[in-house]
Amino acid sequence: MSHLVGGVDLDHALPRRGRARSRSFGTGSNRIDSSRTEHGLIASRSRLGSSSPASASATRRASRCARITTAPSTRSRRLSRRCPKRADDRAGPRECSGAPRPDGRLSAGAPTPLSFTHREGGGALRAVLFEDVGKISFGDYPEPTLLDPGDAIIKITTAAICGSDLHLIHGRVPGMRPGSVMGHEFVGEIVDAGSDVTKFMVGDRVVGSFLIVCGRCWFCRRGEFNNCDQMWILGYGMFVGDLDGSQAEYVRIPVADWNLHAVDPALSDEQAVFAGDILTTGAYIADRARIAEGDVVAITGAGPVGLFTLMAVLTYTPSVVYTVDMAEDRLKLAESIGATPVDASKVNPVVEIQRRTDDRGADVVIECVGNPAAFTTAINVARAGGTVAVIGVYTEMSYDLPLGEVWRRGLTIEMGGSCNVQGHWSRVLEHVKEGRIDPTVIISHTLPLEDALHGYDMFEKREAMKVVLKT
Repeated sequence: MSHLVGGVDLDHALPRRGRARSRSFGTGSNRIDSSRTEHGLIASRSRLGSSSPASASATRRASRCARITTAPSTRSRRLSRRCPKRADDRAGPRECSGAPRPDGRLSAGAPTPLSFTHREGGGALRAVLFEDVGKISFGDYPEPTLLDPGDAIIKITTAAICGSDLHLIHGRVPGMRPGSVMGHEFVGEIVDAGSDVTKFMVGDRVVGSFLIVCGRCWFCRRGEFNNCDQMWILGYGMFVGDLDGSQAEYVRIPVADWNLHAVDPALSDEQAVFAGDILTTGAYIADRARIAEGDVVAITGAGPVGLFTLMAVLTYTPSVVYTVDMAEDRLKLAESIGATPVDASKVNPVVEIQRRTDDRGADVVIECVGNPAAFTTAINVARAGGTVAVIGVYTEMSYDLPLGEVWRRGLTIEMGGSCNVQGHWSRVLEHVKEGRIDPTVIISHTLPLEDALHGYDMFEKREAMKVVLKT
């Protein structure tokens, strides 16, 4: 079936080798809770494909995401392993799942159950591949090559499954191509680099950013990397760069000087792997919240981002941090890190936090869920003159804001949007090295890359907090 974006035919067949064995797993109920707390990159940028994009604007977005095909420099060292060049390494039309239709809706919804397919090998590299809305596979994938002088090729040693990867499978984000590689959290070693890469050398150990920036635009020059004019996202579809992800043996990173960070030899892969995404997201929103020493802080959501936000908040020495959630295991983990848990399934969090603060409320509330009800709770938990900082992912186009009440109480609402990774990850990695933050405590499962589909199944069923994949 042909998908059209602005009248452009996106049909593109990508050959696959091997026989497939399929398994299906039920998704259970799709609750909106702290599992939706990932890095806030869907709703605020129209180039990701809003719920009602015009055909012309969709065409412009697709056009901006065309691949750069500059030939690699002669300085580049060739990898020892060669595979046939992939068909999508050339510019041209592609089939995408969940592409916007002329009426602005997605071409596919979130199906039940999800389908996980394990493909038999045929000698190429192996990766987690998006097949369609509701379906991923583990199978063959041709080796990435340098396409631009600023590129680097990374041999992955550690990757991770992120909650926002589930958004792709559920069809919440349009533009994923069948056969494209999933994932955006990784640590690895540089094995090839173009002539414009000056900050790194072959053999360097690095962590990568989920946010791929240009480093040259007005926003990047101001250090506002999360507002970059380009703002590609690794492994997130054709409307944000059409870049293959990192749940693979190798990954290509454009503009490597800005989108990679050296990893200190003293740090393990597990200590560094989240610095390019959710760990730095927590530090970023804590910074935006302008927490003062001795403040009362409340955090809605105890998923991975909520927990990393908690770790970052504690570095500001608040008097107390309340973490609000409904999952007992997550609240216990938050308590072990240093929070005072508030179980919203047993008490009204607004009443409870006001009771504990002489009816004032919290000085700062950080919303990490991404649900309008959670945002309403955050507004009500904040004291008069307080701050509500938001990093949860919102796709809703409207919200009934109690404007008069917000004005009367003098609230400051700080919308985080996408995380400014490049502006914060050096400080985050330093905190990890100093022992002030321990990101490894949220890792619940470590699996080999070839067992990634099992990791996705556990993550979907909420049987895992965070799954790390080893190559």
